[in-house]
Amino acid sequence: MAAGGWPTFISNVGSPVAVRREKTRSLLAYGVLSGIGVITLGIVISATLGRAPLDTLLAGIFTPLIGIAGTVIGFYFASEKNA
Repeated sequence: MAAGGWPTFISNVGSPVAVRREKTRSLLAYGVLSGIGVITLGIVISATLGRAPLDTLLAGIFTPLIGIAGTVIGFYFASEKNA
């Protein structure tokens, strides 16, 4: 980790705009993944308590969330390659 707690590849970028852009992309990616983790935990707890059938929750909520997370992470890593 570099100064400020950010990975080395972010701190080595020359322009301040590029550094800010990378920090924003990192925060967005971490936010989406954290949100999916919280929702997944909610699905597991809800299914364990028997409040909703697991197959309905997985098909209706979890599948689209995985697609969204894949899109966000793919955009994040593709933008790193182009920087």
